Amino acid sequence: MEYSDIIDARSHWRLAGFDLDGTLVYGTTVLLHLGSKLGEVEFVQSLVSGYESYKFTNREVSTAAASKLFGGKHKDDLIKLLDDIPSLDKIQETVHILKSHEIRSVVASVTFGFASEWFAKRFGFDGSSGIELAVDSDGNYTGEVAEHFDELDKRKFMIKQCRDMAISTSEVFYIGDSRSDIPTFGLVGFSIALNANAPARAAASRAINSRSLLEAVGLVPGLL
Repeated sequence: MEYSDIIDARSHWRLAGFDLDGTLVYGTTVLLHLGSKLGEVEFVQSLVSGYESYKFTNREVSTAAASKLFGGKHKDDLIKLLDDIPSLDKIQETVHILKSHEIRSVVASVTFGFASEWFAKRFGFDGSSGIELAVDSDGNYTGEVAEHFDELDKRKFMIKQCRDMAISTSEVFYIGDSRSDIPTFGLVGFSIALNANAPARAAASRAINSRSLLEAVGLVPGLL
């Protein structure tokens, strides 16, 4: 590839989307991490395994989790429990490099919005998505879901990002690992299955196992 071709390919990418659970968050999920902190490991494991096996929908999982785990709790108290959640290496460095190439980065997640929003702010992402919980007059979660968010909503979220930026979905690359990422893999110009299960690997443009987000992003044609 000639140098001019690298510049053209690099300028082609305008938006990067990243899944959270199992992708940016390494080896676990927000729900599993919070379930452990709140003493509800078995309950949460049953929900996660049920979702992964297609026994439960994302709506069913989020409804059950919101009721049992989050009712009566404040957002700030739950966020404190996320402080030590395992994550990939070189996240902030990757986001900084993408910004230097004028590429917007967003966290596209089907987990709870307070978690994806906190993660996005922590590492410098430009936006995030997720399930919204109902809040009472004291600012505590009621245990009910105000707005559900599933794998098709994640795809719609990425489409909206493109519309807001007036760009094509072909100018987007996306990194994820599992069931909720497959619809978005089929939408974007390039997709990477990172530390992913077999269905996600089969649906993605490329696949890699790595602890480094920068290494994964390095698979995007012409980017780094």
